[in-house]
Amino acid sequence: SPTPQEARVKSAPQTVHEAFAATAARTPHAPFLAIPARPGRSWLPAGAEFTYGEVAAKVDDLASRYARAGYGVGHRIALLLENRPDFFFHYLALNALGCGVVPVNPDYRHDEMTYLASHSRADLVVCDIRLPDMNGEDVFQQALPDLIGSPVLFITGYGSIANAVDAIKAGAVDYLTKPVDVTTCERALLGQTA
Repeated sequence: SPTPQEARVKSAPQTVHEAFAATAARTPHAPFLAIPARPGRSWLPAGAEFTYGEVAAKVDDLASRYARAGYGVGHRIALLLENRPDFFFHYLALNALGCGVVPVNPDYRHDEMTYLASHSRADLVVCDIRLPDMNGEDVFQQALPDLIGSPVLFITGYGSIANAVDAIKAGAVDYLTKPVDVTTCERALLGQTA
């Protein structure tokens, strides 16, 4: 018979998503993520609060879209997104599916970013176009030889037709503007099956 410690370990959540989902089931109305107001910020300038229940719904929706696109256990997805709510939603959704998440810090210098992108062997790269030290298109161009076969999906709040055309010509699978409509995101993901 297991010791009390072995029983606790056996019943403990095995993934970050399992721990999150258990808490969301117990306290769906509790705050999960709070963004303070910052007038002039390009995203959520008035601030926002997301409950466990709201985030669980977003995460479940994203996870089902990734799963329908063919992503699951064993796939590596690089998330090159700024430290915003979207990062957490994507991270939890991919963790729920058993995907390996390669979190790429947008504050990395250009050479660090290129090294990580070229060595991660990601099956999909979700990339913000505007980054602190460079833009996502530069990273994509620098790492292109090592990303052959890895679809790159650009997401941006600062898009232009010229940027979109350049990214698609270079080989990106899609170029979405924020806020990303879930139907548009699904269309982009379903256009690329793993």
